[in-house]
Amino acid sequence: MFDNCAIFLFLRTAWEHAWNYFPLFFLLARAGLRIGEALALKIGDIDFVERLINVERNIVKRNIGLPKSGLTRQVDMSAQLAKVLGQVVLDRKEQLLRLGLPVDDLPEMWLFQNSVGEPMDDSKVRKVFARLLVKSGLAQRNLHFLRHTFASLLLQQGESLKYVQDQMGHSSIKMTADTYGHLVPGGNRQAVDRLDDDGNKMETFWSREASPVPQLIEKAGATRRSRTGDLLITNQLLCRLS
Repeated sequence: MFDNCAIFLFLRTAWEHAWNYFPLFFLLARAGLRIGEALALKIGDIDFVERLINVERNIVKRNIGLPKSGLTRQVDMSAQLAKVLGQVVLDRKEQLLRLGLPVDDLPEMWLFQNSVGEPMDDSKVRKVFARLLVKSGLAQRNLHFLRHTFASLLLQQGESLKYVQDQMGHSSIKMTADTYGHLVPGGNRQAVDRLDDDGNKMETFWSREASPVPQLIEKAGATRRSRTGDLLITNQLLCRLS
């Protein structure tokens, strides 16, 4: 996957060298949609008030159908992504007004369309993506890598597998866990830490200002105690302090 620095570098290169593709790549990186789902978006699918993207269609080889697994979904939209897509809509509206065309049909227009008003060709998008990777000095990757990066970065910042499943549109949480579960940072440690009580009340059993918990330090050359023996001695010392 790409890290945050690589994503920033790629998106900056897209802005500088393929600005008309920038909103699409930004959406793929910040919302994790499949390329077919992104190209099948209509302007009316974007809820700028609630900051949601309604994923209701998918395009595969120019055939329009339901998203993979037949599941429609709503995807959260970040504030920055809302600004980028909002500008796309405003530009499209101004274009219609300049041409003297009504804006009533704006919600039914494709969000990412070509010069004749049809959805962008995904093969051309992939070629532009590959070219931008070269300009960015990044290793060649499949366009789907942006989707993987989105999920991976969410998990690494502590979001739940269930949330990532909902955003990605996976048919089951098992699929999400099997694909990305290894990226959850310190998942087991976080789980046991949540068992600790708030306010560190439990620590009052052993935290005494005048009598800190003794530290058992093995001296060099000393016979190493068994783990069981160490625990018994520690428990005895703790009991004396209570």
